[in-house]
Amino acid sequence: MNPMGANLKGDKQLLRDVAELQKKIIEAGGDAVEAWGEDVKGTAQNRVPIDSGNLGSAIESRPDRKRLKCDVGVWEEDAYYAEFVEQGTQSMYAQPFLVPAFEQHADVTPYAKGALAKRLDS
Repeated sequence: MNPMGANLKGDKQLLRDVAELQKKIIEAGGDAVEAWGEDVKGTAQNRVPIDSGNLGSAIESRPDRKRLKCDVGVWEEDAYYAEFVEQGTQSMYAQPFLVPAFEQHADVTPYAKGALAKRLDS
């Protein structure tokens, strides 16, 4: 046995099943990342103060399934003031919407469990 890995010899069906399970686990990770990002985005949109509606619609979820990460934020130039709303200024009190959304969805375990359960059932 190689100290950096292992070899599995034996039943060909077992090997196919293990490969399929590995594929489902990887896909479930991507599903969880996407679901988490959409929930954070939705929560942030529900919390953002509404003036013109531009800021809420500028909140985006950018999942990266391969790296199992997701960025949620505001990247539109027209919504440059998002940071001012989130953190406040000398003349404007803070009205946080992103940080509370991240805090509300800090536990990613339910997303991972749910996505894995769906993939294993399929």
